[in-house]
Amino acid sequence: MDDSMQVFTYFLKNSLQVEEESPGWKINKIWLDNWIGNQAFCIKFPRLFRLEENKESLVRDHWNDGWTWSWSRPIGVGITSTHLSNLLNLIDNVQLNEDKDEWVWTLDKSNTFVVKSTRHHIDSLLLPDSQPHTSWCRYIPKKVNIFHWCALRNRLPTRWNLSDKCIDIESIICPVCMSSPETVEHTLWTCSLATFIWLKTFQWLDLDFPSSLNITGVLEDLDHRHFSKKNKEIVAAILGVVFWSLLKFENETIFSRLSPKRAGLMDKIVETSFIWFTNRNRKYNISLNNWLHNPLVFSTMKSFF
Repeated sequence: MDDSMQVFTYFLKNSLQVEEESPGWKINKIWLDNWIGNQAFCIKFPRLFRLEENKESLVRDHWNDGWTWSWSRPIGVGITSTHLSNLLNLIDNVQLNEDKDEWVWTLDKSNTFVVKSTRHHIDSLLLPDSQPHTSWCRYIPKKVNIFHWCALRNRLPTRWNLSDKCIDIESIICPVCMSSPETVEHTLWTCSLATFIWLKTFQWLDLDFPSSLNITGVLEDLDHRHFSKKNKEIVAAILGVVFWSLLKFENETIFSRLSPKRAGLMDKIVETSFIWFTNRNRKYNISLNNWLHNPLVFSTMKSFF
């Protein structure tokens, strides 16, 4: 199936719904179609969906003077049992009748096809969303740029995100501070280690610490500051190194035999940022001593030695 056909299929699935008076129990798939509520059951209850033996079954296949199910194994106590209770509560008051099921066009209030509303819906599916803007920094490795892009879109495999994908893990608590769930924001900004490193970084660069509560706000704050072109490039490179170093420290905490030392992390960030930046920009002849003092100060001078 080509891309245009996939878009059209997705468009139809999200545009056509069954009237509320007759919840489509004869023609709708109980798990895959959005026949009741605002979300398909396969998305709302993914653990139950994985246990369903016939994932293509219709609503009518599960009704015989009461709701019947075909699970691949018995459902015990825990999250899966809670999901089953929530599912039964959701469909408990559904009234099934013998009326003919009808499809209606829900993109317009009139329930009739209108080109304008259809176009708006297609645009909302295809046009770029309002996700945070990221700029490619040529003075850090490609993998760090990609990591930065993923972090701003909450696409890192943190414990919280893995749990949200129904992947069973021992704990969702941050392995570094052991006090809060390991989310992207926590790992890179609000964790006690991250907060300490960011304070040291802004002190090193002689910059006011931003008041923002999230990473996106920090980047926007720095973007609105009046830096020279050279200093913007330096700040972008250092931010990338800080993000990467925090993640690397956390991974070493989890997987390394020897626990990493917090005391040397800031020194490693300064050293790594100097090596990456100067190796990728031979025009900036700044010495290590000047970089250690404050790269933003010495980058404005004609001579960097």
